Amino acid sequence: MGDVIRFVDSVQVSPGVLFDFNDESPCGVTGFSAAPPALVRANVQTMLQDGSTEAGSVFGDRVIEIDIDLFASSQDASATVLQNLGRLLSDPRGQWLMYQPTGASAPVFFRTRRADIRSIEDVQSSNALRQLELSIPAEPFAYGLPLTGTVVIANNPAASTNPMSTYLPEIQGDVAAPLVCMIGITDLRRRSFAISTQAADSAGTGAPPFFTQTFTPKGGSVINAGSDAEFVDGTKHTVLTYSGGALPHTTLMAEVTVPFGDYRVFARVRFSDTTTPWQLAARSGVDLEGGGASGPIVTPISPVGGPSRQAGPMLVDLGVLRFPFAGPRQDRALGDPPNGASFVGLDTLNPGSSMLSFDLDYILLVPAGVDRAVSATFLKGQNAREDTAGTFSVLVDSESDQMYQIYNGSGAFDAGSPYEWTAVATPKVVPGQINVLHLMRTIGSYDPGPAPATSDLITAQTVLVWTYNPRYLHVRPAAS
Repeated sequence: MGDVIRFVDSVQVSPGVLFDFNDESPCGVTGFSAAPPALVRANVQTMLQDGSTEAGSVFGDRVIEIDIDLFASSQDASATVLQNLGRLLSDPRGQWLMYQPTGASAPVFFRTRRADIRSIEDVQSSNALRQLELSIPAEPFAYGLPLTGTVVIANNPAASTNPMSTYLPEIQGDVAAPLVCMIGITDLRRRSFAISTQAADSAGTGAPPFFTQTFTPKGGSVINAGSDAEFVDGTKHTVLTYSGGALPHTTLMAEVTVPFGDYRVFARVRFSDTTTPWQLAARSGVDLEGGGASGPIVTPISPVGGPSRQAGPMLVDLGVLRFPFAGPRQDRALGDPPNGASFVGLDTLNPGSSMLSFDLDYILLVPAGVDRAVSATFLKGQNAREDTAGTFSVLVDSESDQMYQIYNGSGAFDAGSPYEWTAVATPKVVPGQINVLHLMRTIGSYDPGPAPATSDLITAQTVLVWTYNPRYLHVRPAAS
């Protein structure tokens, strides 16, 4: 049995065969080349420094070369084979080319583009012998067989297992691959959520996400107001805002030690006031006196609808800030610095003149680009319709850069109400690195209208099914 070289109908262990290039009846492959794709670079050079700066690089397409001997029983039979091959090559949708060298434990699959037969040489003989040369353009990487897994993620950053995040198993392949995620949230009504991935070595993962409940107030005060099962430590932390001046303003600061890089900041809060349009902003500070940089000013909107109307705590997305605020570069010749100490702050402002209060559970820092990270992604989606509880899930389809609702009863796509979403990038995984996935299942950062009585339950758990196809530069090793 020679190498497996076939056009097939899908990427699976036993796909349907559309055309076999090497079955020796009537085709036999005499030459095959699928050279890895070349990098295409964009460099910037100025007279201000020696050397250039690489602005970006991507892999270009590859070209697969196949030489074939076509030996048929008659000219008509040979013409039929040529016609079948020509139809497949000229299909504008392309084909899946399955390749498994003799002795290899698993195949890879190339996604080809529309192609033609480069040359045909007729060999004079009693039967129909022709020698064909094919030059087939294809996507940069070969695909491996799909890998999948299921994980249950806790909605509590202090949970002992999968605290709002999970470490993914060792990633197979040679290069980064899109990660497809099915998120099983039992109640999608009027819900906003976020999912992110981070790939880095052990010093740069920034996972699980960092959180703090210890704050030093500047203006106002923080009191422990008794037991509350909706809070991480079972104690309600109430912030009493500063009441002096025309615009009552309170700043809460907490010291954190994290790997150098960018982080998305979330605050888990609950407002007892139902009418005041509170404003919050995160701060990356250099000390308790403030300074540093501030994020955007956010007016939280509860998942229950209307300014600050809240039946339970909610996460508020406060944007991306750098922590520590300033620090040395990570790839310097002297070596990487240790994790840096910094201050994360929460500025609160209510436009009234009297003292008001709200409950603050924690401030959460989710990695959004740690300096040593090879890859960092973030995606936030929101559903603006009413659905029956327990019937829908969300499919984050990074393969096609889209997001859908899935009806669990039949697996059908709900095309009539796709998720609205914003993204730095859809989730992906990187081989050779530690890959972490973060999930924030309820974010009250937009006006969704009516919703369930409960919101961001600290006891909630989310079933997430992840799938990806490893991507290879050529063939697949036995183990990865």
